[in-house]
Amino acid sequence: MSDMHDTYYVLLNKAVFADDPEEALIAAADFGRDLMKHGIPPEGLVEIHQKAVLRMATEHPALPLLQVAASMMAPLIEATMAFSFAFRKQREAKDALNIQLERAGRLEAIGTMAAGIAHDFNTIIGIINGYAELLIEDFPDNSNTMEYTQQIASASLRARDLVMRMLAFARENPIVPSTVDAVARVRNILKMIRMTLPPAIKVTFQPELETAYTLADPLQIEQVVMNLCINAADAMDGAGKLDLTIAAAPPLLRADGTSAPCFVLIVDDDGCGMTAEVQQRALDPFYTTKEPGKGSGLGLSVVYGIVTDLGGQLAIHSEVGMGSSFRITLPLLSKPQSAFPPTAPPTHH
Repeated sequence: MSDMHDTYYVLLNKAVFADDPEEALIAAADFGRDLMKHGIPPEGLVEIHQKAVLRMATEHPALPLLQVAASMMAPLIEATMAFSFAFRKQREAKDALNIQLERAGRLEAIGTMAAGIAHDFNTIIGIINGYAELLIEDFPDNSNTMEYTQQIASASLRARDLVMRMLAFARENPIVPSTVDAVARVRNILKMIRMTLPPAIKVTFQPELETAYTLADPLQIEQVVMNLCINAADAMDGAGKLDLTIAAAPPLLRADGTSAPCFVLIVDDDGCGMTAEVQQRALDPFYTTKEPGKGSGLGLSVVYGIVTDLGGQLAIHSEVGMGSSFRITLPLLSKPQSAFPPTAPPTHH
């Protein structure tokens, strides 16, 4: 503490006697930030300033107060402002960390729940698929019933694969990523989504890239798109425009300092939109504004979990009455690769 008293006294002398008082103000700002790092409270700064002023009055008894009053206050103001700003940044970082830890805990709870129901659910799916296959054997190839039954069988197989993803999410089964073309996967899943959405919802997909290779499980990409589209359809209440785009995006900076080329998947709707408060909690598991029985509140939290696992980022922009826009930024591979070493999740460039 005595070292800090001496340091502050030196910069106070610079503020009063130096030809360039700006140098003292810069030092005062650094001093305020150092106090914050050492955990000294704001009243500690006031005490240090008071003792420095008394010391200066003792060592320079003939110094007129009117001449030095403003010069002595400037470092205190500068140090206080720097201290306050550093404190606010530390508090914001702590709050953000607490939110991430809380969200991670809830996602872990989802994983535990998924592990508990997945095996029984898989049995039910197996029964559905078995009867669908029996129907396919009993009807001619050119009948509508044959086509509908094949869709049932296809959907049940996808449901089975989603159960496997749930188990992987619960960390019972590891996900083995491979090179996936997001453009092709979005086109593929949209064929099914269009059949399930109300006819008054117009779905468009306009990729600006011919291919967008990334390292993932193919079903992870499809699950992200499916959840976002279902969420958008609910927000539009059965009628509206649902636009999907894949485009190039600015690179992301990895934790090791290297940059990663990226692409962005954008899902826009013209639904009811969200308030700022709803957006703040939109990714929380089990949080939903839908009526009971019309939503579990898991869709967006699952999307967030998948995007995070893939080393990407999720951004939401929404206004009440103006719709919502979801931007999924993912690492872009320059060419197909069979495997990729795991990397830390990137941060903003």
